[in-house]
Amino acid sequence: MKLIVKPQVSALLTYAGVAISSAGIFLAAGARTDLGLVCLIAAAVCDVFDGTFARRFERTDFEKRFGIQIDSLADVVNFVALPAVLLTRLMAGSPLAVPLIIFYAGCGITRLAVYNAEAEADAPKGYFRGVPIVYIALVLPVAYLAQLRLQGAAALLVVALPVVALALLYVLDIRVRRPGRAGYACILLLAVALSAGVLHAGV
Repeated sequence: MKLIVKPQVSALLTYAGVAISSAGIFLAAGARTDLGLVCLIAAAVCDVFDGTFARRFERTDFEKRFGIQIDSLADVVNFVALPAVLLTRLMAGSPLAVPLIIFYAGCGITRLAVYNAEAEADAPKGYFRGVPIVYIALVLPVAYLAQLRLQGAAALLVVALPVVALALLYVLDIRVRRPGRAGYACILLLAVALSAGVLHAGV
């Protein structure tokens, strides 16, 4: 017997992101919201750099198409499923939780579908249409840190409003430039800072 596709070393970071997010779902479901958020941030780092990593390998046309598809499928786990579980924790049983998750998930998968369609059509590569879905890894940790300082309705709104705004930005037809080298360095530093802040707050 053989596999339907040979192991794709070029997709290693993509698989790593899914593994981390899967652990994050388990942790968040077990009431470790802080560790779930750190997993979200780590998965985002994998996502930001997986394309650069993949391009270091010589790939066939099939392997390139496979890379595009698996990247978006991984994003469903990393930036739709994991955030949905985190939102159930952050919204603390509020009746707003279900419509918020449904709205976020719908916008998220729409954003990913458009990305795939444009990738197959060889759309311009210098920018994204709509805010990339990975930005949830910035919004949720910041909202979590803010929520720790609030109570009641304010504690829920500080999570819900940014998530709704981000979901809308996923599907609005705006251009977002891809980061350069300096941008990638800033992303790494921000990831470390956010992770440290979340872990410190969760102690």
